[in-house]
Amino acid sequence: MADEDDPFESPRLLLNGAVRHIESFEVRVAAFRQEPEVWSVTASSSPGEVIARIAKPLPPELKQVAFDVVHNLRSALDQAVY
Repeated sequence: MADEDDPFESPRLLLNGAVRHIESFEVRVAAFRQEPEVWSVTASSSPGEVIARIAKPLPPELKQVAFDVVHNLRSALDQAVY
């Protein structure tokens, strides 16, 4: 239950949740980057440049974690404005 003396307690809790999701996202991205054959590197038409592409599909759970981050941030904004 939100403290009636602090109208921003609930948005603050949502922001803390977003921070936890961002940390989870960063850990998952770091693990993905360490997987073998993630990157495809080819020569560019410009001398001395290369093109690096992600050669594997991103894990589906990254989409969910990114959604959770955005949802928490949007909800925090909604509650702060209300």
